[in-house]
Amino acid sequence: MDVTHIVALAKLGGCEINCLRVISALPELRHRVFVLGKEGPMSDRWRETGVAVQHLDVLRLGPVAFERRLRALASAGRFQGTVLYWSNSRLFWVWRALSRAVPALTVHLGNPYGAGVLGRLRDSIYERLTPSRNGLRLVACSQAVAESFRNAPYFRGAPLEVVPNPVENTEPKAAHRALSVGADVRLGMVARLDPIKDHATAICAMPAILQKFPRATLELAGDGVLKNELAALAAQQGVAHAVRFLGPVKNIYNLIRSWDVFVYSTTRAEGMGIAVAEALMAGLPVVASDLPVMREVCGEAAVYFSAGDPSALANTVCDLVADEAHRSALGASAAKHARVCFAPETIARRYLAVAEKGQST
Repeated sequence: MDVTHIVALAKLGGCEINCLRVISALPELRHRVFVLGKEGPMSDRWRETGVAVQHLDVLRLGPVAFERRLRALASAGRFQGTVLYWSNSRLFWVWRALSRAVPALTVHLGNPYGAGVLGRLRDSIYERLTPSRNGLRLVACSQAVAESFRNAPYFRGAPLEVVPNPVENTEPKAAHRALSVGADVRLGMVARLDPIKDHATAICAMPAILQKFPRATLELAGDGVLKNELAALAAQQGVAHAVRFLGPVKNIYNLIRSWDVFVYSTTRAEGMGIAVAEALMAGLPVVASDLPVMREVCGEAAVYFSAGDPSALANTVCDLVADEAHRSALGASAAKHARVCFAPETIARRYLAVAEKGQST
């Protein structure tokens, strides 16, 4: 079976890493990756799996020219087989271009539907222009994302299933050390530095954390548009010495297993938070924003704080740092939970089942 993956970009993001994990989990299939944009950090990582990767560089085109280019490729047979499209960006135009040539298009929805008034108007127009969407199937990475799309213009009515993002299997953290007041406490968070996440609350919690654990540090892995703003906030809070911006990290598991507590401070715009699922898989004790999507992902395998409340985050972190037994139990529970819920082989086959169902209808 041929599986064609269409991704918008080749950046180090959740959708792109999901694509890599599905490819790795299904080596018996023939995979191809088409990137709508240019080369990026993920390009070589896809190639390392042995798949062909082609960059179309069509995102710079206007919608009509964009559709025309994809239609020409589809007519030439370039998109035969199951198509997994890992972003809802320009979905209308992608579907218009491919619908006559491909039997099914499985669309990964990675974040809640967040279109404003103008966006909903645009999607309502698209809905009228595309009365038939036979073969279009939606896969949301969480129930929270699914609920946001069920009544969204253009998307409503299309078959929609919930399949969480796959997470690479890894050995859990070996041991959780006792942490005294004078210990070097390592806190960490992995996430893009953008408004969907809430790094600001984690940074603003650091003054209170440092009062109880003066040698604590907060390491932030990831890059994004808010880096300078967040660095300025750390300086304003007087904690620049204790907040480290690590930038993109390729081997994330080696890093997070060195942390004592994984902090995941995010917003209601969060789709799933693949990084928090990776932390669970690595057996890290997790402190997460108390939001429905985080409860869905982590269940009982994390402790929660009131989203957006630095004081609540600081208190929760300090209580967990001081309790070695709780951290160890939480880490063991996290690893067990992740292996049941996010194993890549299981998730990849669920994706494949959705795609094959679309082809048969």
